[in-house]
Amino acid sequence: MLDHDEIAIAKIVGARMAEARELCKLPQHVAAGRLGVSGKALEQIENGIDVERIPLNIVRLASAIYDVSVDYLFGYSDDWEVAEETKIGREIGAWLHHQQEKLFVQWASKQLQLERQIEAMAAVTAILDEIKEVNEALATFKEMNLDFDRLPAGSMLQHRIRKASESAQEARCALARHKVCK
Repeated sequence: MLDHDEIAIAKIVGARMAEARELCKLPQHVAAGRLGVSGKALEQIENGIDVERIPLNIVRLASAIYDVSVDYLFGYSDDWEVAEETKIGREIGAWLHHQQEKLFVQWASKQLQLERQIEAMAAVTAILDEIKEVNEALATFKEMNLDFDRLPAGSMLQHRIRKASESAQEARCALARHKVCK
């Protein structure tokens, strides 16, 4: 069982780890991943909960990741900054991380847009198949009704189906050229 001094030190370590993480502008879940602990475990450490189980290797690793001294984390020093270059590097790192997140959001949005376009192309492919079936049905109908060409609007229907078939063939070739379908 820990005495009051050890509990106080553990709470200081947790609070200082939270401060150092915030100075690095790292979200808690990202820091937890880098420290090799769960988000809940890091939250408990930072909030001073379950102070009997703060592994020393986590404190040492936090010192390296957050670029602060172990003395700072243990409360022996209030000077968290190791060097001015570190501060600049931390700010650059945070800026790079922010830029990376923005680019990822843009990429994800573009990826979603492309997936929707592919879904639309699949629908177009189904329409192309249906046009082919309509053309075959018309040919069968004409064979069964020899006077079809003399029916009112018969030639217009044939013309429209022929134009739709030609457009379908062009669309199928374009889709194949862009490797959307075979």
